[in-house]
Amino acid sequence: MILTVENVACTVPSRTLFSGLSLSVEGGQSLAVVGPSGSGKSTLLAAILGMTQPSKGRIEVAGEEISSAKPAQAAQIRREHIGVVFQDGELLPELTAAENIAVALMLNQPGGKEPRIEKARKLLEEVGVPVDTRAADLSGGERQRTALVRALATDPELVLADEPTGSLDTITRDAVAEQLFATVRERGAALLVVTHDPTVAARADATLDLAAYTA
Repeated sequence: MILTVENVACTVPSRTLFSGLSLSVEGGQSLAVVGPSGSGKSTLLAAILGMTQPSKGRIEVAGEEISSAKPAQAAQIRREHIGVVFQDGELLPELTAAENIAVALMLNQPGGKEPRIEKARKLLEEVGVPVDTRAADLSGGERQRTALVRALATDPELVLADEPTGSLDTITRDAVAEQLFATVRERGAALLVVTHDPTVAARADATLDLAAYTA
């Protein structure tokens, strides 16, 4: 199992966001997490990433417990096992699409700049993104495809996508969602998507409504 969440609860100072949450995602499978604003979707992602610790329960990524890991250990688990796609891509606007991918590869793969750039160019060409265009000049769909390539460039076992189509029009949303689910499945990775869009959630193998675990 790539991702295992067992009886997890997360709290903020004023209340419990959710409790008793258990889920699992295997390689090649996808899970959509839905729920109203304030139900704890972003907090769940932060907990899976090891950036916040749940008040109860445990979370394992690729067989390593991240929920109780110290910051340095959690960062290593993220680098080795997790790729993330953010809502607005979170690209460096002054860099080209290829350079954005190369920066991500720097942390995970040895070798000089040229091998990383060449890998980045090849991956971007496969999804139809202009490799030498600055991120600031890419369309919304191109930015999200670049973000997807960046998430997958290091061959992670787990991909987390946070509202990956939230800022896109309907046609672009469908194209990006299709590429996201298909590409991650082809890679044999596990995919967890946080989304408010029922059309995107319907593409997943399973859906979990976080509101059902709200205290």
